[in-house]
Amino acid sequence: MDSTRKIALIFGLSWIIIKLVIFNLGYAVELFTVTAMVNLLFLLLVIFFTLHFRRQKGFNIEKVEFLSDLKEAMKAGSIYTIIFAGFILVYFSAIDPNFAVNRMEMQGIIAPENIDFDAIKAQNPIKLKDLSKEDFLLREAETRALFASPLLVSTIFLAGMMLISLFYSFLTVIFYRKVLSKLR
Repeated sequence: MDSTRKIALIFGLSWIIIKLVIFNLGYAVELFTVTAMVNLLFLLLVIFFTLHFRRQKGFNIEKVEFLSDLKEAMKAGSIYTIIFAGFILVYFSAIDPNFAVNRMEMQGIIAPENIDFDAIKAQNPIKLKDLSKEDFLLREAETRALFASPLLVSTIFLAGMMLISLFYSFLTVIFYRKVLSKLR
């Protein structure tokens, strides 16, 4: 196994352990933002350490093309992202299937008794003209169920993390070539 895969696997498993520890402590919903930030930090570290160890192996900045570095950084970020998205699918479907509902409740999204249907209908008169309050609440419940689907959530996370991985890879390669290479 090459160093790119090892680095991505180590950070991916570390994030999974952190997420499971937080879940077992009972703070999965409250510390969601913290685990998301740790995840983004780990993605950045995976990309950075991949480039760093690539340089230690003897790849010289002058001899290696920019796109080759970008490809290696994206490879590491993609491996980490696939590990992350696979775990998120398992987490939302088997480990904590009520996470999305609990998160929506914490944010105050699920509270049908607090909905002022007349005010909502006044904002969207054309869209809601034939709906009763009960029909509107039923449709909103179906929408919430769709967005609480583990497959949809993990797919959105996968797409988002791939875009962030591309962005981080690009910035890290530029930073490594322009800043860190001048310090050596």
